[in-house]
Amino acid sequence: MIQETAMSGKHGIPDGEDSRVKAILDMMDPGYAPDPRQKNIVSKVEEALQLSEHFMKLAAEKNNTWTTKDVDLDKRMVFRNQMVAKCFNDLIPILEFIDPDTFNSHVNSMKNDIADWIEATFDKKEISRKIRVSKDKDEMISILKSTA
Repeated sequence: MIQETAMSGKHGIPDGEDSRVKAILDMMDPGYAPDPRQKNIVSKVEEALQLSEHFMKLAAEKNNTWTTKDVDLDKRMVFRNQMVAKCFNDLIPILEFIDPDTFNSHVNSMKNDIADWIEATFDKKEISRKIRVSKDKDEMISILKSTA
């Protein structure tokens, strides 16, 4: 099983390590019968390889979501205090950090830069609508957390 996994390329071994693992596996005698302790080790390695592959798939799926994907430089939101939101998920820690004056310079009775950015950059009209009616920083953070 380990040899098949290593040769398939679906094992989660970092690039560059493949050749070393394959060389070691090539040296193994296919007729070799390991003792029970070695079988246990082999079983644990196989389990670790399966878990590694599973978590790599999950990480890849997470990184491909619209909330975590960085937008182009010209579409990033720059706040008055020079903090920059590169993706949707950046908004939460930025809003938690910024002072009331900075927040009010972007969200007030005349405008809501955050709602505008969400709608223009991500085309998320429903989220933008919820953010637009919110004029309170904590409420906005709560809305963003429920979306992210």
